[in-house]
Amino acid sequence: MTEAVDEDSAHRYFAAEFFNTTWNMLKTETRSREDIARGAETGAFYVGYGHEAVARAASALGDPETANLHIEAARSILSSISDPDERHALRSDSDEIGSSC
Repeated sequence: MTEAVDEDSAHRYFAAEFFNTTWNMLKTETRSREDIARGAETGAFYVGYGHEAVARAASALGDPETANLHIEAARSILSSISDPDERHALRSDSDEIGSSC
């Protein structure tokens, strides 16, 4: 059985985790190629979901033009995301919004 996740607790956890990780990387004088690649890849996922969030809000507000613009922007980032689960989640959520516009 899967345990329910409290959304507020998840937000607090991930906000602190990403904040601390970012500052630790900024304080590091030398970064490996893997560190840089991981940051770029993670960034693509979150940029994609930023577009998905704007598209979802625009769709809810009855602005299909803006929604479609951001759905396409999110989809254009998919090829930059190497994690198949993350890529699938973004594609699925973007398609869900696209079908409601």
